[in-house]
Amino acid sequence: MGRKTNQMFVQLPLAKLIEIIEMIQYKAQEVNIEVILQEESHTSKCSFLDNEPVEHRAKYVGRRVKRGLFKSATGIIINADVNGALNIIRKATPKAFADEVEGVGLHPKRCLITSFEDT
Repeated sequence: MGRKTNQMFVQLPLAKLIEIIEMIQYKAQEVNIEVILQEESHTSKCSFLDNEPVEHRAKYVGRRVKRGLFKSATGIIINADVNGALNIIRKATPKAFADEVEGVGLHPKRCLITSFEDT
């Protein structure tokens, strides 16, 4: 591999990552918050909007249309990271989007920031 290809690979310092996770778990335990470690396989490829099961498939119902955008089978386009994050939540806590839990912070509001001042 050449220099250009090598630049595309970034090594994660695993020891530092483990240290950060342990610190989060420690701080959360102090205030009685449960930390759930969840692997993220197939969460970016499966369509949250189409309620597609988060598992390996030969063909997925949704797809990435371009960098950062995910198109559902019904044609709705959402941010690809949002799709993946919602699938991670669904994978970690299957009942998170059930009717009895729906009112808990699952209705985001869109806002437009017209200016930003550094204070």
